Amino acid sequence: MDLDDIGTLRHSLANPLSSILGEAQLILSSGVPLDDETRQGLQAIEQLALRMKAILQNSRRSAPPDLHSEEIG
Repeated sequence: MDLDDIGTLRHSLANPLSSILGEAQLILSSGVPLDDETRQGLQAIEQLALRMKAILQNSRRSAPPDLHSEEIG
């Protein structure tokens, strides 16, 4: 896998990840009554998405300089 492929992969993962995180946070903050199981599931999605986002950001920091121009949501 070359550097362009790695950058494309990170970008391809970051976009849907941002959508997943945003949707989970939107539902959690909407004020709509949720049963405990649903709320816990959404909180787990939020935490895991934040963890994945941090992994992508850390991989960007350790990437060669030519890949640092990418933005990871």
